[in-house]
Amino acid sequence: MHGGFRVDKTRVLHITPLLTVGGAEKKLLYILKRLDKNKFAHHVIYSIPGDLKEEIDKEKIPTARVYPLSLINPLSLFSVWRIYKYIKRNKIDLVHCHLDVAYILGSISAIIAGVPVIFSFQNIADEHYLSYYKIFKYLEQFISSFTDRIIVESEAVMNVLLSWGIKQEKLTIIPNGVEIPDNLQDLMEKSKDIRKKLNAEGCMLIGNMARLVDFKNHRLLLNAAANVLLIKPEVRFMIIGNGPLREELETLSNKLGISKNVLFLGTVVDFESYVVALDIFVLSSYTESTPMALLHALAYGRPVISTAVGDIPSIIQDGISGVLVPTDNPDTLAAAVLDLLEDDNKRKKFGYAGWKLVKERFSMQTMIDGMQSVYLDVMNKHISNK
Repeated sequence: MHGGFRVDKTRVLHITPLLTVGGAEKKLLYILKRLDKNKFAHHVIYSIPGDLKEEIDKEKIPTARVYPLSLINPLSLFSVWRIYKYIKRNKIDLVHCHLDVAYILGSISAIIAGVPVIFSFQNIADEHYLSYYKIFKYLEQFISSFTDRIIVESEAVMNVLLSWGIKQEKLTIIPNGVEIPDNLQDLMEKSKDIRKKLNAEGCMLIGNMARLVDFKNHRLLLNAAANVLLIKPEVRFMIIGNGPLREELETLSNKLGISKNVLFLGTVVDFESYVVALDIFVLSSYTESTPMALLHALAYGRPVISTAVGDIPSIIQDGISGVLVPTDNPDTLAAAVLDLLEDDNKRKKFGYAGWKLVKERFSMQTMIDGMQSVYLDVMNKHISNK
């Protein structure tokens, strides 16, 4: 210590249920790669392995699997103990929890160990959807009293937590951030190879990137695709992502008679050139906060059509930087797709407006600077209170 400040690295333990490819997990990877390595040394505890494990290993970051992390499995009590032991054994200074179950279980371990806790609340900003998770709401209300800081992506998400009774001084807004390429030429060249691999050369290609779970609402996209293909049978649809609904969605694609035009690609870690290959990016979710996939599409200059849910209307101005549609009307979504397919100038206009928007409001550096500021502030307060 020197003058109340640490002179050695702050040891940060990140706790996440999953290392599969998703928005929250991508954000974690960005933090691990971009935070000042002269100031912070990272550790990661996870429960379910996935493709991002290899990416973390490349950074030479210590990882440990603690299974299960679940609110319904009594064996999770042993997981709480194992996390506590990891904190003590590795002399962890700060715990950062990602996603709800990691927060509820990981923060208990951290509190027992006397270590400050940060939580990235990366859930959706729609209380109708959150109402299915009342157990999270009440537990998080209670645990927030012992939490040093809760990071939210936007004012809309903050207002949800304020309505739960969580104190405003606990909350900090740090918008999501993504890489913003100044020159897409290299990715454009790679995207030609992607189109060739997908047998989509000379076709208009429409895509979505999201976990195959209920609230991402891929059924809306597939039903809209069926309508589009009645008029433009040569169009291809590309869905990046995996999840428990994959078989059901592939079955629906078969029933709709569009399976030859819909490509389910599963998990794609190096997704950039796939997104750049798209003529239109579509997000069909029932509910969202600030989706990383949407920001990536905008950053790569793709024209975007999205459902008008959560924070999205504060990101996309309908008719200026993209198109907003309702969550429950495949005809409206299909009409929006067909309109953009017919208008090259509009696609270019939306693509540029989206790229400019992300550059101004959602840069990677702004997110990382905000995260580092929170870490240092929490640690300095913790040290001064000792």
